[in-house]
Amino acid sequence: MILFTEQISNRLLYVAGFLESRMQSSFQIVTTRSQIPANEPIINYSKWPIVGSTQIIPVGLLLESDIKVQNLRPGQTDSTPYFFETDRACEIPFDMLSAIFYLLSRYEEYLPFSHDEHGRFTSQSSVLHSISSIEKPIIDIWIARLAEIINQKGANISLQNNYKFLLTCDVDIAYAYRGKGLVRALVFGIKSLIIKKTTLTGFVKALIKKEDDPYNTYSKLLWLNRNNSEKPIFFMHLGNHGPYDKSIRWNHQLMKSLIAELSSNAAIGLHPSMASNKEPELLDTEKQRFMSITNENVQISRQHYLFLRFPDTYRNLIKCGFTHDFSMGYADTIGFRAGTCHDFFFYDLKAEKTTSLRITPLTVMDGTLFSYMKLSQAEATQRVASIVNLVKHYGGTFTLLWHNSSFTALTGSAQWVKVLENIITFATGNDEVFRK
Repeated sequence: MILFTEQISNRLLYVAGFLESRMQSSFQIVTTRSQIPANEPIINYSKWPIVGSTQIIPVGLLLESDIKVQNLRPGQTDSTPYFFETDRACEIPFDMLSAIFYLLSRYEEYLPFSHDEHGRFTSQSSVLHSISSIEKPIIDIWIARLAEIINQKGANISLQNNYKFLLTCDVDIAYAYRGKGLVRALVFGIKSLIIKKTTLTGFVKALIKKEDDPYNTYSKLLWLNRNNSEKPIFFMHLGNHGPYDKSIRWNHQLMKSLIAELSSNAAIGLHPSMASNKEPELLDTEKQRFMSITNENVQISRQHYLFLRFPDTYRNLIKCGFTHDFSMGYADTIGFRAGTCHDFFFYDLKAEKTTSLRITPLTVMDGTLFSYMKLSQAEATQRVASIVNLVKHYGGTFTLLWHNSSFTALTGSAQWVKVLENIITFATGNDEVFRK
């Protein structure tokens, strides 16, 4: 595959690398017309027409080296929305390469934005919200159209299709009562009694170990994932106790035993504390705690509260030796924060370079359905089913986050267990449950 461009940049090389992985083709990048070999499919990334090529007219973003507010110029063709419109008469009427870069690099998250109470970038601030495409893997849709156009000119591009389903669990709080000490357990229990999320009998039984702790749902999650070829991933919170960090002590025997038990049936990653975002040195401390418990290195992570600040969060992960992160999703809505259901590498926009940190997008979180979006169980099931269908069609990864605490009245989620069961059944291949 020939990629013709008048100028090469790190930004262009980054997008070309992503296209190569999706299109299962290697690109030969040429900068002069005389270098273009005959009888090869050509992506013409310039404003000049080339006979037989597929032209994408650049808007200039990939040749810039600064970060500034962009003129997004949204549009739509064949019911597919896009931005960076160039010429509506072209086969591809927008700068697809710049649009892909804008989304994957999270360019918009480097710009000033209105944040939520936790300082997070929200879906309403995204360009994908403005073009009603957050619940679509829009980049994958664009690339499929690009491949179709090129194939119509005699090429034989076959898009990568490796659908898989990942069940993940963020262990924010390992146990509701156990391991917290009498005072913390009593405070938590009294709060639950006041807001009627538990009964006095249930609280007392759990406290004196006559009844299992309501957050001890790990075996349930493992059992639900039994028909999935992919192991589940549990992200363990080992931070200090604080306003947003409420788990039991990292060195409590209960935590050590839990990690050892889960390690035999699942992958284990770190769930960096909220405090580590303000005090980056805590990230390394928490990683060392993990390694002291497991005697193994940890290289995968997901941020507590899905908190991401660019480029700081990912730079800190790289500095501490992490190679794979699973935080790329929204708390306030389901869908595709970066516009794709496929893995990609973090591009450090301030350093203008591709890094080695692999990102697996998060697609759906439990609390998003019932706390943020406030969907009914039927609505949630159908919305998630539509997303799973898209991920299957475009051969990506459907990543589901379900907390160990989301099985109980304590979090108002007990009735959502059936929704989880249906999602897993459908995501692992059986769609009959959604046809009833």
